[in-house]
Amino acid sequence: MDKEHFDELQQWFWAETNEPETQEWRNRLSAEDAEIVATWDAEVDVGFCNLIRQLAAAIEKNAKLKSTPETSDEIIIKGDTKK
Repeated sequence: MDKEHFDELQQWFWAETNEPETQEWRNRLSAEDAEIVATWDAEVDVGFCNLIRQLAAAIEKNAKLKSTPETSDEIIIKGDTKK
């Protein structure tokens, strides 16, 4: 696959929303293209799952810290230094 076609697929992929008209491009994919797009879909799914796990861990940590008297006024998120 040439770079131009690859870039075009990525453009369609990242422009896609829940709106059906933004997903129509998938109906025109060759078998090779569909395989590549399926890989991207799987990678996005893994990324979202990792994000959800990290958010859940941060929420749990914040809840524990909030229930501790000496930190009850602080909400800590990894990388956040504001109080």
